[in-house]
Amino acid sequence: TTLANQLGATAVEPSVSLGGLDCKVTLSVGREDGTWMDKEWAASGARLLLPLSCRFTDEIVDLGFPGEEALGGRFCRKIECSGGSFVGKSGTENVVVENGGWATAPTSRLGESAVRFFL
Repeated sequence: TTLANQLGATAVEPSVSLGGLDCKVTLSVGREDGTWMDKEWAASGARLLLPLSCRFTDEIVDLGFPGEEALGGRFCRKIECSGGSFVGKSGTENVVVENGGWATAPTSRLGESAVRFFL
């Protein structure tokens, strides 16, 4: 079924609809323990927090071939996001986000679904 999903032969319906849900997601950028990145990157331990307002929709997005395995294949639903801002050394910095996608998938627990998304 993975190949069929990548080819777009099947459009997987979400097990739960989040269409119309408005939420705020905060992107936290900084050094993580155990990273393989250069030791000098983010060595101060400071983090950049970028709050983003998002809206989940039921609009179908075609990711093209081969799709995204984590989202269940070639199709997902759209997240609308207009971006956000943070205050840096030069003042307010605006960050553009060109929307994203989401999908749900059942977990091993009865009646539970996991939400996976990207921006």
